[in-house]
Amino acid sequence: MDNTQINDASDQRQERLLTTLERLLELPAVDVNDTIQQAVQLITEVLDADKVDAFFHDTSTDTLVARGTSDTPMGRRQKAIGLDRMPLANGGRMVEVFLTGNSFIIAAASRIYRFHPR
Repeated sequence: MDNTQINDASDQRQERLLTTLERLLELPAVDVNDTIQQAVQLITEVLDADKVDAFFHDTSTDTLVARGTSDTPMGRRQKAIGLDRMPLANGGRMVEVFLTGNSFIIAAASRIYRFHPR
């Protein structure tokens, strides 16, 4: 791949990301859960991700709850086995990110025990 091809690929990716951002900003805020689900799905598609979640803190149970999970095989499996709820007491990367505010990105999170400590 020469520099022109690399630049063209980068420009195309930037355009896709910008288009997705514009689509996210256009989502209706009538029903919060529907809007979150639509946002998660848009992000999943543009990033070509296996799974994207939007977790919220449920103070009544001190648990992170996925209110938006991508409609993918991995997302459906996550819900089926109960990984869409993560008690803060169990720890793990998700809890660490929530508690510290420090981001964490990994390519193969499903293979790391600290990500889902169950």
